[in-house]
Amino acid sequence: MAKNLYLGSLRDRKQIRAGFVDTIYECKDWYRTNGLAIPLRSEFTRFLSGYQFPPMRATLIAESIHVTPEDLLLIPDSGTTRVVQDYRYKRTGNGRIFRYGEYTLNPGEAWKGSDEPTLLQKAEHHLRHGKKYSYYDYSFRLISAWALGVVVLASPLVLAWLRRKNKRHMNSRTVA
Repeated sequence: MAKNLYLGSLRDRKQIRAGFVDTIYECKDWYRTNGLAIPLRSEFTRFLSGYQFPPMRATLIAESIHVTPEDLLLIPDSGTTRVVQDYRYKRTGNGRIFRYGEYTLNPGEAWKGSDEPTLLQKAEHHLRHGKKYSYYDYSFRLISAWALGVVVLASPLVLAWLRRKNKRHMNSRTVA
């Protein structure tokens, strides 16, 4: 059941044209204070594949801003390294899916370009040698547990069938 849903969603996603933009979020106005930049006015537009006009368009406006010392702790330190999952590298082929290119960024380092050779090479290698999307990792223990369950559940039925067969065989001997 889960496999069929997954394959159905893959089929639906393959019908979306290349370069389709799902959502656009644009900050139109900023409030800058104490080294912080807070969006004051922004526009949010959501598109659906196959439709000419966006079904959802919204303008978000901040009416008031309250910053307390505790809120400043929520902003991540820019001095930490980041793990990036870059979906620009997504590739499909040969029944395999390379979902994203993953790399780390040091503080102040820019994102890698969409033509980074090492990430493109990883994608091509995965499309040739990676697991197929229809592959499900069945372990030996899981298969053994299912087989044991079938034996335990089927054994009363097999025993009843053998008794019935043996009883018929005994009845046929006594009649003759």
